[in-house]
Amino acid sequence: MVFASSDNLHQAVVPLFLRADQSFAKGADLKADLAKLDEHYSALPAETRSRGVFHFAQYPPTDGSFLVTRLWDKHLPLWRNHHAGLRKPLVKDDEDRIVKEINRSAKEAVPIDPPTRIASDDADYILIKRKVYATKGKWKRFPPEVEQGCDCEP
Repeated sequence: MVFASSDNLHQAVVPLFLRADQSFAKGADLKADLAKLDEHYSALPAETRSRGVFHFAQYPPTDGSFLVTRLWDKHLPLWRNHHAGLRKPLVKDDEDRIVKEINRSAKEAVPIDPPTRIASDDADYILIKRKVYATKGKWKRFPPEVEQGCDCEP
């Protein structure tokens, strides 16, 4: 949906290829906006930041002065409903049921040889496991209780 580049050729030809449902962001503009976002989130209280970016930055700031916010508004317009709490949160029982089902599926999964291609229509489910770093640069990704119970790289 969004293509970003600092390459002069890309900037010159992107109008020829960009569809109405796509956006182009100049690399310098995106970089400046990301620095602005870093400054914005760095100003949050330490207690909030310690909860991890998945807690306080699931969505961009609602302030339309951020390029990232404007891109979300264009390409993911329902995000504001989620951000405003209009999305119904999971009930603890439902959350537990989902986690139990995922764990059951993972336990019963039959690995396939990595080069094997299988169509998603031919699979009952596809389980992809990833390890993530608990921190990225100066930012904690998860709150301490999640970090303690996850298979994260330090």
